[in-house]
Amino acid sequence: MELDDAYQLARELLDSHGLEEWTVTFDSARRRAGQTVFPTSTISLSSPLTQLCTPEQVRGTVLHEIAHALVGPGHNHDGTWKEVAQSIGASPRAQFKGGPQVPARYIGICPAGHTVHRHRRSRNLQSCAKCCPEFNLDYLITWHDTQVPAWL
Repeated sequence: MELDDAYQLARELLDSHGLEEWTVTFDSARRRAGQTVFPTSTISLSSPLTQLCTPEQVRGTVLHEIAHALVGPGHNHDGTWKEVAQSIGASPRAQFKGGPQVPARYIGICPAGHTVHRHRRSRNLQSCAKCCPEFNLDYLITWHDTQVPAWL
């Protein structure tokens, strides 16, 4: 969904639920679709994920965050939040599942061929947890940056 359209949708939904004083922003999160920031009365949406989502998915994310705004801080995903979420048409689930994912920049491969995906570069040596539950140099992961051209 285009960010301008997502902003308009979020603004309309906030206003329709009596949250006219709340603002909408976009952030660079890659693993969470939205966030409610109580001190600044802000609903923040992930710019990368929003652009990959359908309008229905963005609507669901915004309603999820509106439910947080309506119940106030301290409720997280408890029963009170779930009731409000359902009453306004949001899913009572705590996580965004089944939607698009931002591809990881770094891919690690162990000697046995298992892969690990990360958005940030690992600064420490890591071994494959599937091959051995404890650190073991025999199963050392080799990291590859997907944004570096293969010919370099």
